[in-house]
Amino acid sequence: MSNYPAGVTGNEYQIAGADAEYTEYRADSCDNEECTAFEVEDVEVEVDIESYRYEEFYKWTCPVCKESKDVERNTENDHDY
Repeated sequence: MSNYPAGVTGNEYQIAGADAEYTEYRADSCDNEECTAFEVEDVEVEVDIESYRYEEFYKWTCPVCKESKDVERNTENDHDY
């Protein structure tokens, strides 16, 4: 018997925490329509990443307008080969 609600195993990121934490560069685009970098692809910034299994979680902040967004990225199919 578990104290978790139905469908919750306790292995979820929010419960188990990150497998790894590291800092790297990630590219994204700004969602702020008033920003000069709005929807400009591949604006690269340094981010602090928490990863859990095949998911990365980080806050991406536009270097132009400083607006932030939370990013969840699946890395399961990211291969160098």
